Amino acid sequence: MTIAQLADEVTRAAGTGIPVHVVGQPTPGLAGPRYVPSLRRAAQELGLVNAVDLEEGIRRTLSWHAPLD
Repeated sequence: MTIAQLADEVTRAAGTGIPVHVVGQPTPGLAGPRYVPSLRRAAQELGLVNAVDLEEGIRRTLSWHAPLD
């Protein structure tokens, strides 16, 4: 999943209707300026197990960040 796809998922789950715009494109063959960890490697080396799927994780995160009434 790309960062743009993740942003689309968050926007959809939040119901904001805010479009996602990707400002730059990666240069093929060159590492980007940010490191994105491998979940597969974390599972193999650290025993990481996802307790919830992506959609539920986004929902919980949005709920946690929601303003208190």
